[in-house]
Amino acid sequence: MVANSVVSNRQARLATKAYLKRKLALPLTEAEEKSIAHLTARSGFEPDGSGDHAAAPHGGRKQARKIRIEINWSPGNQEVICDPKASDSFVRFVTRLYEVNGMEALDKLAGRRFSRGVLLSKSPRKDFRYTRNDGSQGDYANQPIAKSGYALLTHGETWQKTSDISEICRVVGIPSGTVKVEEIEKGDLLRELLA
Repeated sequence: MVANSVVSNRQARLATKAYLKRKLALPLTEAEEKSIAHLTARSGFEPDGSGDHAAAPHGGRKQARKIRIEINWSPGNQEVICDPKASDSFVRFVTRLYEVNGMEALDKLAGRRFSRGVLLSKSPRKDFRYTRNDGSQGDYANQPIAKSGYALLTHGETWQKTSDISEICRVVGIPSGTVKVEEIEKGDLLRELLA
């Protein structure tokens, strides 16, 4: 005999998993469909994707994205950087360049203007400054690179950071194919776990 609370917990877990799979547009089992049938009827969700949720995904907000970076330092020495925030992955990548290639790599980057301007600076209060509409001064988001004395500009869209990483590889002289960078949706890891 099974206690009612155990059965309720199992049903709740099944319904939660089914709800997440439905939101990620993954196929549901018959048991999962039954566990959220009351939600399906209430929200007007159609399993074939014809429900009104598709017109305004994510509540009308832009889907959050992050950066996934694969680095092949040498045969058999691969590293993947994929932090929850694109800016953290960006900083970690430049920090790894510093750890592997030394200060010379950062000096090359600091002496160059990128498509968005200066990316790496020892004077972020000067180089990453902007004037607000009310005339006051502000600093674009930036983060330090280890204990190098440099700060990296992290302000901007994820696609800009992805482009910056590719440009950084060219400037530093990293051979083509060594670094693979891509923009992915934040839910991709969850999608893989639930599949």
